Amino acid sequence: AVTVDVDLTVGALTTAQVEDLATQAIVTYIGALAVGADVIVPGIISALALAIPGLLGVTLTLGTAPAPVGTSNITVAFNQIATVDTADIAVTVT
Repeated sequence: AVTVDVDLTVGALTTAQVEDLATQAIVTYIGALAVGADVIVPGIISALALAIPGLLGVTLTLGTAPAPVGTSNITVAFNQIATVDTADIAVTVT
């Protein structure tokens, strides 16, 4: 889950557009990771910052199970690859 604090006037965006941008940024970031690459919080935040005009703040909860509560990186084994489905990403815009 991700909560993004956004000044919607900067990019003249709607809440729905920000939700879509955030979801796509996360999917693109994780999709670009190599085999064995960890999912790192700063990487996700950077992806969000590049994708969303007017981004003021980000709060993340990460995990490998439904309703994640973790706030730290996800370690990926050397022979595995991180994946994510858009249905698994919950975005809240404030």
